[in-house]
Amino acid sequence: MDLVAVNKNNVDLESVKMTVSYPDGAKRKPNLSQDLNDEIFDIGTIKKGENSVQPISLVLFGEKGEEKEFKITLDYKVKNSNAKFFKEKIYKISINSSPIIITATYPKEVNSNNEI
Repeated sequence: MDLVAVNKNNVDLESVKMTVSYPDGAKRKPNLSQDLNDEIFDIGTIKKGENSVQPISLVLFGEKGEEKEFKITLDYKVKNSNAKFFKEKIYKISINSSPIIITATYPKEVNSNNEI
């Protein structure tokens, strides 16, 4: 997955940091034992009209049909200003398949001394 920050401003963005808040069930690829929580990418400068691409490699675990939310925050400054700015966006991803699905089949009614 690639995260792309596009600078549509008339000035360069400086001291750019991208923070990714991962949902529960996000694991680092190829080491699936590592949980992902928050990760900060120090991008530096994005010139006006240009973009920065940050590749991330992960696997999402969850139930089929479950919706997961990623929160992406971009913190930056502009030249000749002490002000800090940020842009925040939430992306939703739905899990469309699971590696294992367990379904229980059982009778609706059971009487004592009957086998199930």
